Amino acid sequence: MSQQWRQNTQGFRIKFKNQSAIGNFLTLFAIFAAAAFLLFVGVWIFFLLLTIGVLLLPWLWWKRRQLIKKMQQAATYQSTSTTHTSATTGRVFEGEVITTEVIENKQKTE
Repeated sequence: MSQQWRQNTQGFRIKFKNQSAIGNFLTLFAIFAAAAFLLFVGVWIFFLLLTIGVLLLPWLWWKRRQLIKKMQQAATYQSTSTTHTSATTGRVFEGEVITTEVIENKQKTE
């Protein structure tokens, strides 16, 4: 095969098995038909993915918006709960903060 390339000084040529014009035409037609079919399938897959994306993006945006709201609510809850517990002084008994005012009131009544 390398000798054929060296002997062919006119450039690249496609050599077909049958040298008739009809055979060459059918071979080229089959190549172009296969390329057109692959292009058609590729475009069809592209539009299918594009349609799925167009339908999926609003749903993802809505879920993202809900997630951001939940995160903001959690952040405000944490910030209010930490400022509330740091502002009060006292003991924590069974998950409840007993402030010094309550302790002082109990001591006065006893």
